[in-house]
Amino acid sequence: MKLKNSLLLAAATFVAASSANAQTVIDITGSTAGRSAVHNAIRTVLSNETFAYNGANFNGASKVIFKGDISGTPVIIRTSWSGSAAGVRDVAQNNSSVWFPATTIDTNSLNNTAVSMADNSANTVQNTAEIAYSDVFQSSTIYGSPTLNDDTAGIIPFKFYASADAPASLTNISSLQARSLFGVGFIPLAIFTGNASDQSSYIYATGRDPASGTRITAMAEIGYGVFGNVQHYQPTIASGAVTAVTLWPAGTYAEGNGGYSSGSSVKTAVEANGFANGFGMISFTGASDWSVIAKELSYNGISYSADNVKQGKYTFWGYLHQMRHSSLSGTSLSFYSLLLTAVRADTSWLVKTTDMSVARSGDGALINPTYP
Repeated sequence: MKLKNSLLLAAATFVAASSANAQTVIDITGSTAGRSAVHNAIRTVLSNETFAYNGANFNGASKVIFKGDISGTPVIIRTSWSGSAAGVRDVAQNNSSVWFPATTIDTNSLNNTAVSMADNSANTVQNTAEIAYSDVFQSSTIYGSPTLNDDTAGIIPFKFYASADAPASLTNISSLQARSLFGVGFIPLAIFTGNASDQSSYIYATGRDPASGTRITAMAEIGYGVFGNVQHYQPTIASGAVTAVTLWPAGTYAEGNGGYSSGSSVKTAVEANGFANGFGMISFTGASDWSVIAKELSYNGISYSADNVKQGKYTFWGYLHQMRHSSLSGTSLSFYSLLLTAVRADTSWLVKTTDMSVARSGDGALINPTYP
């Protein structure tokens, strides 16, 4: 249920900071792992909202444009999700080349509808984002300066997955196994199952590109190092099955070190059958892209549950950070505060920070109790 009543006081502050008739445009970028909660929070903050999105569904959309108002003040909110490190970079460096939905998109006639918003098309424009979401600390990226204001919005849990047709004996991945897998790119299935008959079968690593906070979190968690090059394989998928794998081609990143730009693409890769053709895969996704088709793995012998995260038993998680420049002001700053309140209240998949019995000081850092 929307939190309109709980946000009335903050909305009044927003109106005071806005001119009576101005239509303010606010742009948001960053973590694909946090987009579901952010999309829902934006709808919570706005009244009379209409929206259009790019992608297969609203929560997993790569771009969304919202039009609505806060206590009668019209606003346009646009999101363009590229990854945590990319979002930190784009806000910290005031990058004006991020592609956002064009304000000319008529959300009234296309309300709640998927619309093509390809970069460099008639439905997109380039602009600078005011707000970034990241599932890693700014210090875990190479974009440490200038320092952005950082507010913790929630907890993002992550999971490892194997290809959908993984054998019943493949149930768990340890941090040491993961370190070996992503460092070399492939290792024998027997390392995971303990069965000598699996020594001639291999599992291949795939995953996100270096701009992804999901990847940074995973590499920090397994002790590989957030800035280390990995060896990812790119699967060829036909009719729901992996038919070939190739070391990720060189391009923006060195050969093997590239990867997918979104968690939804990773989800597609692990939902394909791979083991039957000799190309079984393992990867990781954030909560927005969890699968009921791929084979979910426990991590270090512990299965995911919200309670296991809250008590520190399951450690594959990170903080969702909401970031901005300290100079943000006026309408944008007021909206930032409204949005933070709404994201923190989201219970659809986020674990609230107020429910946690443990904390950590950095990505992959030790888990410490917050109780006496």
